Amino acid sequence: MKKLINNLSVRGKIFLIIGINLFFLLVIGVISYNGLNTLNNIKEEITTNSSALQYQQSADMMHDALRGDCFNAMLTEKTDWEGKNVVRADIKDHSQNFRDQLKELNKLKLPSNVVSAVQKVGTPLENYIVTSNHMVDAALDKKYNRYSPFFVNLSGEFETAFTELEGKMEKLSDLIGKQSHLKMEEGNRYAANIKLFLIILIISVVLVAVLISLYISNRISNPINETKLVLDRLSIGEDVETIQVENKDEIGAMVESINSVVTNMNAVKEYVSEVGSGNFDTDITIFNNQGAIYSSLNKMRESLKQTTEDEKKRNWATEGLAKFGDILRGNNDGLEALADNIISGLVKYLTANQGGLF
Repeated sequence: MKKLINNLSVRGKIFLIIGINLFFLLVIGVISYNGLNTLNNIKEEITTNSSALQYQQSADMMHDALRGDCFNAMLTEKTDWEGKNVVRADIKDHSQNFRDQLKELNKLKLPSNVVSAVQKVGTPLENYIVTSNHMVDAALDKKYNRYSPFFVNLSGEFETAFTELEGKMEKLSDLIGKQSHLKMEEGNRYAANIKLFLIILIISVVLVAVLISLYISNRISNPINETKLVLDRLSIGEDVETIQVENKDEIGAMVESINSVVTNMNAVKEYVSEVGSGNFDTDITIFNNQGAIYSSLNKMRESLKQTTEDEKKRNWATEGLAKFGDILRGNNDGLEALADNIISGLVKYLTANQGGLF
């Protein structure tokens, strides 16, 4: 990864930072989208359970309403034809309403145990409706009264049917109520968990994105800052060292050029020092021994070399004249001694093997 980043161009590094941040934003978006979908599904299930609970409660009301119809029938005068018609219309409406509520329950997407409980209500319901109709018919019939054996026996069957259906309805009510409660708890729990998860994820993503962005930006800014420092020191003539850089981008190329300048400037300093010391034959390479700066330095060296050689010659002649002047002034032993001193001094000064005067 580090090698890959180092080999990217500056534009590539910038695009990489943008891409990483966009990727993390996409991850957060996908997780948030999935979380919202799950919450919507739970919400739909809660709505379905609420509808089921309403249908079940309506069915419970019809369950009691049918029983009330039977009591109304027993309280209605057998000669009250209008009252009888009202009772028969009521029991018919309540029976149909009861069936409709169960049909609506069957249409809902409910758990299998609730569906099974709804289906188990069907047979007891029909038995209860039939028995309720029989009770109403008997209560409105002049042949029977509430104390007759037939009516008493029918009342027992009605109570049995009522109790059986009541047990099924209570079980169904418990199942739907529990299911609604569970879904509410699940929704609240999932909402709290997804909220906590998103907070942790966002914080983690922000930290990771910031760290990666800082790392990549440092790979861009650090070489630039080091280059500026080197250039500042070069501008005031200080000694500088080359910059260590791993980047292979435009900044890396720039740093390599700066390093080349630093190397050549150090070589110039050493070259000037050698020439200043009188070493005119130094083989130090400057700017690959080409270019205007090298040419100027080379001309300077040749000029100094020529000047130094001319100075040596003048010093040699001056020193020789002074030496032989001393010989002439110090001679008091005649011409022969003077000739010997001159030829001896001349041989030594010229570092010759031998000499003679004729």
